[in-house]
Amino acid sequence: MPDQKNVTVVTSKFGSVLTYQDDLVTSQILQYGNHTRPEFAFATALLNHDSKVFDLGAHIGTFTLEVLTKLGGEGHVLCVEGDPRTFDLLRMNINQQPRRAQTLLRNCFVGSGSGLEFVHDPDNTGAHHLRPSQQGTIVAEQLDSLVQSSFEPDYIKIDVEGAEFSALGNSEYVRTRRPHLYVEVADHQLARFGHRKEDLNRMLIDLGYRFFGNVGARNARHDLYKIAEIANLVDYGDFFDILCVQRGTPACDALAEAAAMSR
Repeated sequence: MPDQKNVTVVTSKFGSVLTYQDDLVTSQILQYGNHTRPEFAFATALLNHDSKVFDLGAHIGTFTLEVLTKLGGEGHVLCVEGDPRTFDLLRMNINQQPRRAQTLLRNCFVGSGSGLEFVHDPDNTGAHHLRPSQQGTIVAEQLDSLVQSSFEPDYIKIDVEGAEFSALGNSEYVRTRRPHLYVEVADHQLARFGHRKEDLNRMLIDLGYRFFGNVGARNARHDLYKIAEIANLVDYGDFFDILCVQRGTPACDALAEAAAMSR
């Protein structure tokens, strides 16, 4: 069934935003000022005024709004959201921002393959997802085609409810250019497409990534976070977000130093 939730306006740390009534994401905005507020503050700490960012699985724009704050009107952002109704809210939330950088919006699903169907979560619109189906008619957009039609990102946030391995693993751009990655990792979601945390862990380590996480509060009414280096994704937990940065880069060295100071 299509999502029939009513749309409402709530006050966030970014001002008024359009969102859904009786929804997990909305309750976090009301309580904390943004969805996973400390997480997003941590995730965007590496951004510069001229960063080029992909937000894949943008929902109503809670991550993108944090990005736009960090970019301050410069840089480039591509926001991608598959659900048409949620995409409309995303578009309106972004368009009302006074300093939007160079922002592109795409209404499509990200992943790899066809024969997919869209599944609605009645309690959390942020958990809507794709799954393989013999009757499915959706074709997912590959990451590399988004690069070709927009710009080359130096930072990719990907939260596509289990299609993360498919999207990243089939990307020549990720294999060769190795941008910063901020990835949602959940075993039960990856299993929808026949993958596990072990697969994602092995692929990213083989590509030369090191992992950093926020071990402070995930939800709070502040933007404070605590950085820790994570040895591997397998032993870290069942559901988390992780920042992946190339070994030997200044960004990686800065995160490793911050993690050491936080011990």
